[in-house]
Amino acid sequence: MIRESLSNLKSLGREFDLFERRQPKEYLSFLLAKELYPPLPLSPQGLVWGYSLLEVAEELAYHELNCVCIREGQVLRLLEMALRLENRSGHFSLFEQERLYLFIKKHQLLAELVGIMPLIETTSAQAWLERIACFNCFSQPLKLLLTAGLIDFKTAQRYADLPPQVFELFLENQKRLSFSERRLALQYLWEIGKRDQLSPTAILALAQATLTRAAGLRHLWEQRFPKLSGLKAQLACLTAELKASGIEVSPPPNFEGEELAFSFGASSPSSFRRKLKALKSFEVKVDQLFKLL
Repeated sequence: MIRESLSNLKSLGREFDLFERRQPKEYLSFLLAKELYPPLPLSPQGLVWGYSLLEVAEELAYHELNCVCIREGQVLRLLEMALRLENRSGHFSLFEQERLYLFIKKHQLLAELVGIMPLIETTSAQAWLERIACFNCFSQPLKLLLTAGLIDFKTAQRYADLPPQVFELFLENQKRLSFSERRLALQYLWEIGKRDQLSPTAILALAQATLTRAAGLRHLWEQRFPKLSGLKAQLACLTAELKASGIEVSPPPNFEGEELAFSFGASSPSSFRRKLKALKSFEVKVDQLFKLL
């Protein structure tokens, strides 16, 4: 083990600077003060691991850190060493995994990935490669929306070709919609854009209206399903008198079917008779109603 100055450590190549600072500064400060940290490995390629410790040591005005010289020059072995020292298999962020993916790709280590995969994730090497290669192709706003937990990976993958500014809007207005509402909004925007061949500017305007106006998601749904929306409006108009009498009329899903459901409750014989009278009065509109199906 040797003592190496921070100035020398900072001047080394940062090719292995792959990980985020996950541990609190207080904990890293404690390790530094008690010298309980692993010696930082130095290789011909530079510092292999310990950038979080180096960062905190600089903040605390340390002059030297414990290091160990590694003669191993094979990049694969050095990466394996860094992953073992980091010891966070299955808990790397998507951004960290992306950096690992780019590092592995740059150094042509894809064929060796199976051997180190357990140090990164518990999934298969092929599944991991496909997932992270996909993430790497996402726009930055979409990556941020995903890593913030505001959408799931499948949603991100499905609607990735929406304009990046749309994802920025959803980030800025993340409290306007629930998780499921956000997924539906992205789905409707994507489907309307494809159906109507909208420009990115038009899609962005639609997203803006959805996120800023009252009942924006409902208006977006009406644009996505104009025929169904029209049928619902006609149903509401035809059955307004029944609804006022406490009688609900329910169509089959998407108005696809042959039956309408009429439901009501009665608290007394007279209440029951009033409901029957309302239904009798409605009889003249029944043909119109069934034509909606």
